[in-house]
Amino acid sequence: SISRSSLVILLKYLKTNSSFAFIEGTSTPISAVYFLEDWTKDTIEETVDKLLSRVENMVGIGSLIDFNTFKNLGSFVALATPLFIRTLSEQSEIKKAIANKRGVIH
Repeated sequence: SISRSSLVILLKYLKTNSSFAFIEGTSTPISAVYFLEDWTKDTIEETVDKLLSRVENMVGIGSLIDFNTFKNLGSFVALATPLFIRTLSEQSEIKKAIANKRGVIH
């Protein structure tokens, strides 16, 4: 089990470093909240769907377990494999990523 503080450190590391070998071998799901760079209430759901589909195509179908969009906040939460979380954190649409309590996304 990964502690919340460890996830915060991990996500900060993922956002700023290109070497992720230490998580490549695990598939234990982790959860993170993502804030988008540019969004409107009218387009956020479509933007999130496209972003998640793109990342899932990059890392493999089934890597994303669940997600929830916060339409009025310009953010969403995803529960996925560490590889998916890392890859999602690297996308240009992502302004900021914050660790979420493991397994809780709603």
